Amino acid sequence: MKRCCGLFAILLLLVISAACISADALEDIDRAVSELGDFLLRTIPDTSGQNLTILPFLSDEHGRVTLGDRLKSELELFLAAEYKRLRIISQPQGGNTYTISGELQSYPSRVRVICRVTKPDGSLGGGKRVDIPSSPELLSLLEPTSFTQPDIGEGMQSPDGDFADQEVEDPFEPDDAQGFEVQVPSFGTQSFGRFISRGDIDRFRFYKSGRGTVVLEAQTDFDLQLLLFREGENIPFQVSGSEMSANVRLETMLEEGYYIVELLAYDFSVQGPYVFTVDLTGRSNDGFEPDNRFEDAKAIYPDSLQDRALLSGDQDWVELSFTVPGFYAVYTTGQEMDTRITLYTDQKREILKDDNSGTMDNAFIPLFLGTRRTYAQITGAGSAGAYSLAFEKIDPAQIYPASGIEEVELRGNPLSFQLRIIQSGRYLVRAAGGRASVSAELFNLPSMRPILGADSLYSLSAGDYLLILKSDRAQRIRYCIAPEAAGEECLRVLQE
Repeated sequence: MKRCCGLFAILLLLVISAACISADALEDIDRAVSELGDFLLRTIPDTSGQNLTILPFLSDEHGRVTLGDRLKSELELFLAAEYKRLRIISQPQGGNTYTISGELQSYPSRVRVICRVTKPDGSLGGGKRVDIPSSPELLSLLEPTSFTQPDIGEGMQSPDGDFADQEVEDPFEPDDAQGFEVQVPSFGTQSFGRFISRGDIDRFRFYKSGRGTVVLEAQTDFDLQLLLFREGENIPFQVSGSEMSANVRLETMLEEGYYIVELLAYDFSVQGPYVFTVDLTGRSNDGFEPDNRFEDAKAIYPDSLQDRALLSGDQDWVELSFTVPGFYAVYTTGQEMDTRITLYTDQKREILKDDNSGTMDNAFIPLFLGTRRTYAQITGAGSAGAYSLAFEKIDPAQIYPASGIEEVELRGNPLSFQLRIIQSGRYLVRAAGGRASVSAELFNLPSMRPILGADSLYSLSAGDYLLILKSDRAQRIRYCIAPEAAGEECLRVLQE
């Protein structure tokens, strides 16, 4: 009897915990809607003759997702109860419509909601970001609305594959016939999560205001072809296709006017998901494309700078090409987007990665390059934009274990040192930045394999190591590298 009661109590606790999680997630979404709604009420005047339309908020990973659709619906209800003269409509129309668009950026502990207001003249009218704490229920809402986007390499080309016996719904269908095209908002960068079924043709219509560069890109694991038409014409004037399941990218200069895009698989028996992005900003010119795969990495040489661009969900691959082994740094610069860098060996083993160690929202990685080929993957944290990639030789200061405390200034980028160990043993490696946290990373040379320690103590053999110190907020860093016997005194001084 007692055992049954115990099992019942455990089940009851699980049910209550699940209910609490659901309630917390719902409250967090309601809070986000309230904050965004208050911002929109302050930003957009309640004026007769003006319209307001809200587009689904798009995920930086999957395009259209359930959470984005719910934010759109909740905001429509919130604003409809407040506005008396401004009309809320489902699609942009005319030259008197404010457009609300947004992105959902996923981070380990939260989901960041980016909301943008576009004025009727196409200019940016304002923006706001709101963070929602991550939870299992919230993450489930970040799955695609109509299908689950597979990881690269899962394989979708076979008619007898995972999607062969599934009825997968695409919320933008039907769009095969003329007049039923998916309407692309005529500003910024727009992404659409879609699904190609057997024999399907997906059609998009967009307007280019003024002469300029347009980038069209489809990210998928199966071979697609892209056809670009001028509206009213039956023959495409530009065609692009993927090879070996690579992404389709078309970068072209267009005159002002309306255009139609058709996307279809080379093999009509193939089906699967893809993400289609239209960039009308004119800022995504990238002469290094295609470079979305490890196999397509373009070379970058020491002391060079490459001007590049990333679309939403895009990635760039480069090979760090060098002739003289030594210490180097690879980093991004720019103010348009938040970039990340991940380094890999030629066997695709991850070496290290960095997000915001550089200035602004840029990434910065110091490393040692020996005899093996090394590759870098650059991705964006949600939004699209231009950036520059730099690769240069550096000369880290050489340091030795000592019993005292050293103090150095941190000038935006991580600090790198060449640590030389004369005698094998256990050493304390510790850094502090006042109230700001400081991280220390230690790598064996020349292999660049990370050295793991316990409580800042590392077992080190005689030889050279790369030490990297970085902090988000500290301006001055104090560090201590000492034999284990002198470590206690170092810790005491650092904590003062």
